[in-house]
Amino acid sequence: MPNDCWNTISIKATNEQINSILSNDFQSFPPSAFKKIQFGKEMIIFKLWSAWGPDSSFIETLFNKYENIWILNMWHEEGGNAGVIVGTKDNISELSWDEGCIEEIVNRMRDGDTMPEPVFQSSS
Repeated sequence: MPNDCWNTISIKATNEQINSILSNDFQSFPPSAFKKIQFGKEMIIFKLWSAWGPDSSFIETLFNKYENIWILNMWHEEGGNAGVIVGTKDNISELSWDEGCIEEIVNRMRDGDTMPEPVFQSSS
């Protein structure tokens, strides 16, 4: 069974492109894999499930199908890998890191001492 990877994807595009993406580009995913978060005339933000890591072929398909769109994909998978993919078709950047698996994060978030008050420095 693959590790779940959750992608939070933001797409900036024209209204026609956003409508086309919503109408045509999610058929290959099970209905439970897609959750629309915010939707506007020229931008959409949604969560998308993929197996093991980000679905790079889905992102590439969107870039090849729609002119001049901008995509931000922030992703993390339960095994501890995480990353970001951001840019346009001709100018895309990728960064990934080890965030820690679910068990490690739960362990690190266990009860600790009382959280200290933040220290603010005055600017005078």
